Amino acid sequence: ADLVGIPIIRPKMRETTALGAAIAAGFASGVWETFDELKSVNTQGQTTYEAKIDRPAAKKMFGRWERAVNMSKGWLAEEEESQGHTENAEKIKASLGEGGSKVNE
Repeated sequence: ADLVGIPIIRPKMRETTALGAAIAAGFASGVWETFDELKSVNTQGQTTYEAKIDRPAAKKMFGRWERAVNMSKGWLAEEEESQGHTENAEKIKASLGEGGSKVNE
């Protein structure tokens, strides 16, 4: 919620893959005709998380998270190279931009 600036609702029943399959089956068999009919499905016991930081702080945190993700990709590229998977390493580096990310950055 802090990073995206909108409330995040976590349902009590978190097995949403099975729920989605059941809903799709319900639509296919005519149990429901519109999504409006599902507004109360899986809402009991939910937890709502609200943003607690301002947008500049959230933007800074997101930037740091994004940098950490890119750094881990750099480690993955190094691992792929060390195992002789040059093509995979090059693909990872290409996804990072020019030359990839260095671990010590």
